[in-house]
Amino acid sequence: MKNKPLKIQILLLVIMLIIGLTKQSFNSIVRASTVQIKQSQPSPSPTPQVKRKRSTWSAILNLFKTRKEPKLGSRGVCPVSPGILEEKNVIWHNNPLFLWQGNQPLEIRLYSPFDPKQEQTILWSQIITTASPEKTFQGILYTGKVLQPGQIYDWEIFNQADKSIWRRSFKVMGLEERDVITKELKSIEAQLRLEQATDEEIALERANYFAKLDMWSDALQEMSSVENPSEELTQKVQELLIYICNPPKTAE
Repeated sequence: MKNKPLKIQILLLVIMLIIGLTKQSFNSIVRASTVQIKQSQPSPSPTPQVKRKRSTWSAILNLFKTRKEPKLGSRGVCPVSPGILEEKNVIWHNNPLFLWQGNQPLEIRLYSPFDPKQEQTILWSQIITTASPEKTFQGILYTGKVLQPGQIYDWEIFNQADKSIWRRSFKVMGLEERDVITKELKSIEAQLRLEQATDEEIALERANYFAKLDMWSDALQEMSSVENPSEELTQKVQELLIYICNPPKTAE
């Protein structure tokens, strides 16, 4: 009779141990099931905004690949804009973006409108002495006096030895045509604002608008104008620029 309390205590300890082990096994099963459920869940569908950006990018790339390829520069520099990628060399922006591939120091000169009665003078120039080695493409925005509609301008690239390595003409679109595009761009932007589109989405839609008109200098300027662009936008623009200066070789 004296050993009976001891047996009861041992029996209680065994029961508690079994309950503890059972609870621990149950928790493990629950955790394993939770992990399995999470792993089996499908990835979320792209948002309407993401779908729109991807669709716009696809449209821009398709338009670009079907255009007539112009002859670009050499000597370590590949000028991209303004007035190079278009068949008519006409641009809408009156403060063009000068864009090129290359890391060497150089000077960009913009000349006054062409006049057969007098010699052109330098309207604006920029010396680029330190190009970022990490950036394959360089760009600088024109900061001089607003260029005049309907006028033809020349821009030229000089190397460190002050030798011209590239020269090209472009025309700022006439006032009447320019006003039509300005109104259409405002209409596009107003509609996108109602749809709560971001500044980046609006810039892409404006770029797509210019691409449809074969105005690639303006399209690239729109894509490059986004403040704090997403990583995806930066990557896509780089891919497009690489395609411009290093197009894939077609089989003969």
